Amino acid sequence: RDFSSKSPKYLASVQSNTSGLEHTVVAPFKSSAHGSSSDGYRELAAVLYSQNRVGSASGPRRMQVVLPNVEEVTVPEEVSASYFGSNQPFSPTSSAAAHSTRSLESASDIESESDSDDAQPSKRYVTKVYRPKSKTDRMISLLRKGPEAVKNKGQLTFAHNKEPYWLESIQAYSLDFQGRVTQPSNKNFQLELDNVHRSIAMQFGKVVAAAEMFPTAVYTVDVEWPLSPLQAFGICLSSCDRKLAVA
Repeated sequence: RDFSSKSPKYLASVQSNTSGLEHTVVAPFKSSAHGSSSDGYRELAAVLYSQNRVGSASGPRRMQVVLPNVEEVTVPEEVSASYFGSNQPFSPTSSAAAHSTRSLESASDIESESDSDDAQPSKRYVTKVYRPKSKTDRMISLLRKGPEAVKNKGQLTFAHNKEPYWLESIQAYSLDFQGRVTQPSNKNFQLELDNVHRSIAMQFGKVVAAAEMFPTAVYTVDVEWPLSPLQAFGICLSSCDRKLAVA
């Protein structure tokens, strides 16, 4: 197994504090600005949980998430064909790396361009590179200050888990997963984007409980734009991590 952060197979990692309340998804990043090359990291997401074990805060889990904004970029056709149309693994250090490859072109645009021999640049959505300049700029530091601090930053998107409702028939909190989640778990959640009304960008939950035949529980995740699979996986890991202050 190759767990080295310098390995080409290394995509990202989740950094957590000892209480299990704070988690940050970080990925390696190479910069060639000003003619010099330097290595560092970028933040892909941060998750902040509220303690719910004691006092008036007890109840279902509450989580806040911050993500970098996405932006529209123009990619040269030769780069688009070689990267987006290949089976090469995702490289977080590539200048052409896009977490989502949703094309902005309509079907009619594609058909009309297919008759032309000239390579036309294509437009893609990519996750903006977010590199904190100080400790106060870190995503988790902004989350500690509240949603307004995240929104005022201008480069980030705030999200939170959908509040579950109390279901009398089962005497427990519940969410409507449209049949995608079938087992109760305190790890189950639906993530709503703050800037999109009633938009569930991600949901995660248990489908198979641990038993003698299945010693490990099985979970499922559904994710849509603007989140990338890498960001979603990191957020899922934060939910599964053991937490001293969260039930």
